[in-house]
Amino acid sequence: MSKPVVRRVVKNRRKRKIKNNDNMRFGLERPFPSKKNIKVITTSDGSAQAVAAGFVVIECRMADPTNAGFGGGTGAFTVATAGILDMSAYALARVKSSTIEVSGSSNETAAIVAANLIFSDTQPSTVITTYALAKAAQVGYMHTPIRKIAVLTGNSAFRFPPITVSARNVIGDLMPTTDRDFVTQVNPSHSAPVQEWWCALIATSVSAATNLTNGLELSMTNTQDLEAFSRLVGA
Repeated sequence: MSKPVVRRVVKNRRKRKIKNNDNMRFGLERPFPSKKNIKVITTSDGSAQAVAAGFVVIECRMADPTNAGFGGGTGAFTVATAGILDMSAYALARVKSSTIEVSGSSNETAAIVAANLIFSDTQPSTVITTYALAKAAQVGYMHTPIRKIAVLTGNSAFRFPPITVSARNVIGDLMPTTDRDFVTQVNPSHSAPVQEWWCALIATSVSAATNLTNGLELSMTNTQDLEAFSRLVGA
């Protein structure tokens, strides 16, 4: 019984050797890898405020590594990105997954804030335009559990456990891994993908009439695992 097994192993080795020599046989060479797996980390620090509303939407693009910071509301955010230069030899990139981490504290002195993360293939701020829609979005989209955050004088610090999602998780289709619309151009100039997928932190006050004037102080990280490809000439 052992002899046939030995013959099959030898035969498979010969097939692999022939396959690996195909490029040499046709005179083809690839001195540099045609694609590269890269990690890009974008941090966003700022205040989630809404001086004239009882809700706020703080969102980020998850398919665009060169524009992946969080922002929104009336507060300001400082965004920094690391890892972009690692893809400088490639023209295009496709984000395979993103890990979102959020920590912060409440600046509100009287109102408890309810907050969670949602994920969508539609830009959240364009459709979540009222307090009622914000409350509905917190449970109607793919979302994390809602966290109640105490006022400034209480235990106001909070942290969401890191969560990793892919476009296929959000959209529920094979397109994100095959369709060109989910590809972003990174070099020599930037252009966003046609089809975006989004993450948003939704924060709501105790009522529509109670504005998030002071809001939440946030530290947010978007870590993207992507594949860069299409080797640039001279890079």
